[in-house]
Amino acid sequence: MSTGRLWASVRIGGVRPVRLPWPMTTRELVAYLALLLGIAAATIAVAFFAATRLIEPSPWRLAPFAIALVVLSFVFRSLRRSLEPDDVQERRQTFSAQERRRRGDL
Repeated sequence: MSTGRLWASVRIGGVRPVRLPWPMTTRELVAYLALLLGIAAATIAVAFFAATRLIEPSPWRLAPFAIALVVLSFVFRSLRRSLEPDDVQERRQTFSAQERRRRGDL
């Protein structure tokens, strides 16, 4: 494991912090978020194409977006499981120590 700073949550756009599935280094954080955003953007683009080109104007145009949300939830869940490192417990302990040191509790 890298000795760099570990992140357990990240603030995106000034809104509430997004909790990460495990403490990550900065490089892992950037790669993880880029992968998730890329998959989400591609899925939304495919759903938009399917809704506008394949389905005539009707309430059924919402079906590709509903299907895309279900698919994204399964893809993100399986992606998270496959990317999870073997040393998650060690990372959590290291992150806790970093936070205590940062707050001056030690």
